[in-house]
Amino acid sequence: MNKIPEFKDENEEREFWDSHSFLDFPGDVEEIESFSLSSELKDEILLGKRRRRMINLSLRFDPFHIALIKRIARQKSISYQSLIRMWIAEKLKDESS
Repeated sequence: MNKIPEFKDENEEREFWDSHSFLDFPGDVEEIESFSLSSELKDEILLGKRRRRMINLSLRFDPFHIALIKRIARQKSISYQSLIRMWIAEKLKDESS
């Protein structure tokens, strides 16, 4: 059974997960019960500052990936569409820094 390596920093970990799946490490991952938002993001959401006009976009995904995304979204109690948008926003922020 594969073991998740130790990482020296976030960049090394990010590069690792860009080319690996958590499914390759079934005995070495923990299920996340909950998560928290930064106070800045929480305030923006509560004050309605995060509302922007959305544009529809159609993408094709592997059904297996969609099933995984939906499962992760259910665990976080959010829609799978919101989860995908959140992941894209996080990646855009990382790449633009």
